[in-house]
Amino acid sequence: MIRWVRTRHENGFVFYEGYDIDKSMMDTRVATIYPSDAKGANPHNKPNKKYVCRYEDHAAFRCRTVKDGKLNLETIHASATR
Repeated sequence: MIRWVRTRHENGFVFYEGYDIDKSMMDTRVATIYPSDAKGANPHNKPNKKYVCRYEDHAAFRCRTVKDGKLNLETIHASATR
């Protein structure tokens, strides 16, 4: 299970950090969700995918909403910690 913390960066944008609450009493950051910089006329930038999600050392992926990103990261975390 992941505990989500909403944080405001010093540059002004809001991002989310996910901490594993099953491992031990120490909080271990396992996931992050932050706004995507991909905007513009380039179709490869995927402007409709507004957030970038990353689980530990895995490759980052894009999602449309924070809720969708949280659910996807919870699923990845559940399969990785079996």
